[in-house]
Amino acid sequence: MKLPEVVAAFHEGRATADDVARVYYSDRDTMYIALGACNKANVSDAVEDIHQEICIRTIAMLNKSEITRNIYGFIKIAARNACIDLVRRRARRKENSLEEIIDKFGDSTHLIITDS
Repeated sequence: MKLPEVVAAFHEGRATADDVARVYYSDRDTMYIALGACNKANVSDAVEDIHQEICIRTIAMLNKSEITRNIYGFIKIAARNACIDLVRRRARRKENSLEEIIDKFGDSTHLIITDS
């Protein structure tokens, strides 16, 4: 079964959250989404952590809303947001000058500076 089918089955009561998680981790598209978001935010060292975090967010949202129509769109937005959160956490962890932050995060620097 593909991820959208398992999510639909979950909402119909024919699948469990464990089933969704199992299919999520075997679905290559979810890893590619996480990889793309991490590369765009210059945090490619955290792909596995982001992938796992998105799985947890996806499972948590299954009970709160219907996300069956565009599960991959939801995952893409969750991946982007998780990467932004990670970039911000890393920037806050160390007290760096603005030049050091720009050198380290390059094009992702605007994610740190805007909308904290």
